[in-house]
Amino acid sequence: MGNETIHWETALSGRDTGTHEIIFEVTSQQIQWDGASAIFHMLRDVTHMREVESFVYKDPLTHLYNRRYGMEAISNLMDGGKQFEIAFVDIDRLKFVNDTLGHEDGNIYIQDTSAAISRVREPKLVCRIGGDEFLVISEGTADLAEQLEKIRSVFVKESCAYNRSFSYGVVNSSTYTGDISDMIRDADIRMYQYKIRHKKQRGTRLKVKKIIRSMH
Repeated sequence: MGNETIHWETALSGRDTGTHEIIFEVTSQQIQWDGASAIFHMLRDVTHMREVESFVYKDPLTHLYNRRYGMEAISNLMDGGKQFEIAFVDIDRLKFVNDTLGHEDGNIYIQDTSAAISRVREPKLVCRIGGDEFLVISEGTADLAEQLEKIRSVFVKESCAYNRSFSYGVVNSSTYTGDISDMIRDADIRMYQYKIRHKKQRGTRLKVKKIIRSMH
């Protein structure tokens, strides 16, 4: 550790805390104490602060970060001059599931989708920014679209009572100069282009199946 100061967090819960989780922010530093080397730890209770942050920045259904946090994260990356990619992700046919099976199944669909797209490699940030919309922020990579396509292909094939899928559009920060709204807009446009393209492909496959059945 040397003379380096380390900041970290730990959580305690159980009988002594009334089963309520208490979160401590810990500052650790190596010091000399009575002629010997020792490590000094200073604890600060940040439970309430983290609860407030969770309320302000977290989506209660998926436990992902929300739109506000995502926008601030993109702004910080831009201000820091870092290169990153963002993906605008939209759940396909969520309204159909809500209308036919009910909102409980719709919520499960949302949670399953959030778990799927969270498989993107680190460093990444996944936010739920709307009812059926997500934002994925991937630092320093150039293969976010490839990752999402692989994740989607597995997600579509996983067993479920209805057809699940999502559409996405990816943009790279290298072509933008500080305007977050432009990045989000362009990623959204690419997502809709992806959705339309795959909707046409599904329609073509259905027509082929009908023609084959009519030949037998």
